[in-house]
Amino acid sequence: MEYTLSAEEFSMALSLINRPDLGKAVLNEVFGELSSTAIEERLKAASHSLLARGYARIGTNGIAMLSDDLQKALTPIVAFKGMIQVVVNGTATIIMNAHLGTHGDATSHWVEQGVVHRILYGSQEHLVDMVSRIVSIPQTIPARLAALIQSGNSKILMETFAELTGMDAEKITKVLLNEGWDSALSEALRDDLIQPLVRGSVCYLDVDAVNIEKQNPEMAVTGLYYLVGKSGWILTFSKTEKEPIGLLIPGTRANFEKQFKELQRKKSEAFIR
Repeated sequence: MEYTLSAEEFSMALSLINRPDLGKAVLNEVFGELSSTAIEERLKAASHSLLARGYARIGTNGIAMLSDDLQKALTPIVAFKGMIQVVVNGTATIIMNAHLGTHGDATSHWVEQGVVHRILYGSQEHLVDMVSRIVSIPQTIPARLAALIQSGNSKILMETFAELTGMDAEKITKVLLNEGWDSALSEALRDDLIQPLVRGSVCYLDVDAVNIEKQNPEMAVTGLYYLVGKSGWILTFSKTEKEPIGLLIPGTRANFEKQFKELQRKKSEAFIR
């Protein structure tokens, strides 16, 4: 199931599943601190909109209530155990949080243009297909490049890798060669770092609906980094390492889906080498 809601509609929908605190936070994030009167006016208009779109109905007690489908779709957002965060930096930036429900379901949520809330609900096993489409990983990469990656066991500190994006071509090549990378491999990655089409990350966050407010932005996470340019690149990393080291693998869709499934299955224990 897929929904597109305004900030006010999303706020009202959360209020109707007994989380007015989250609904208020949504409005405050977009519009700043609002008076009680302003909030009431926006939510009243949103309730009419939800009713008109068939996303809510009037119950026997005369009070608005969400449709069964939308309530089911929003439930993992307020009652989840574990989250997969997908970051996509392309023509636009998307930060999607896939809330893992307690019954094998998942709700993916992200915001477009600051005010449009996108919601996708389905089974956790279908997450990999949806995420693969969003990140646009290529089906194949040049055979010679794939062979170089597979034969070299190329690794790099993720902290060092993150610094590459701010370097010029000569410096990138020098750093990679110093890390023991093959020269042709270093040059290919350098070119895609300088002119990427899309790049981002997929991480497992060991949080739930109860402790998410206590999440430390600096907490170690398990996940993968991906880069798409002329070719595709994937670096997997584990949270168990004091200084996470990325292991390079060919950036094909098949490999991306394989690593994503491992992340889903093993969660914080994925990619331990």
